[in-house]
Amino acid sequence: ERAVGADPGSAIAYAHLSTAYLKKHTTNPDAQWMKLARETAQRAVDLNGDLGASRLAIGFVQLQAGERANTDASFRKAAELDPMNPMPHVGLAMNFAADRKNADAEAAFRKAVELGPKEWRAPAEYGQFEFRRAHYQEAEALWESALQITPDNALVMRNLGAVYFVLDRPDEAASILQ
Repeated sequence: ERAVGADPGSAIAYAHLSTAYLKKHTTNPDAQWMKLARETAQRAVDLNGDLGASRLAIGFVQLQAGERANTDASFRKAAELDPMNPMPHVGLAMNFAADRKNADAEAAFRKAVELGPKEWRAPAEYGQFEFRRAHYQEAEALWESALQITPDNALVMRNLGAVYFVLDRPDEAASILQ
């Protein structure tokens, strides 16, 4: 909010503010957070529709809102504008997964992991996808990979604890959860 206040013409500031509002909505579901996320993402696109971050922000808002057709176009445009960024591919994969297009989701997740070897969110989200499909060994490997990138990430540790428990490894589950 300070960045937007300091430079109201900054598309990147609005894009990141949208992401912050979306995270608030995810942790504390409230229509107001979603409304703010959408408004700031749209403002980012209006200011600079050729900025990958702007298209990425609106794509994640659309994904959260369940707007599948629009989501796909936004993430594809973000990938086109910022071809080295793994996050548009994560978004595409999540959208494909929501539509139960598992082969497409897997391909997009693999592309995201390939593009972002230092981006923990790609293997973390891919792990979620695999866990939901009861592919526990795959989820474990992906979350362990994410933990190598971000060793103090509580979210990844929680997920590993869950998969260790499901794989009947309670001592490892307890250890990582502690």
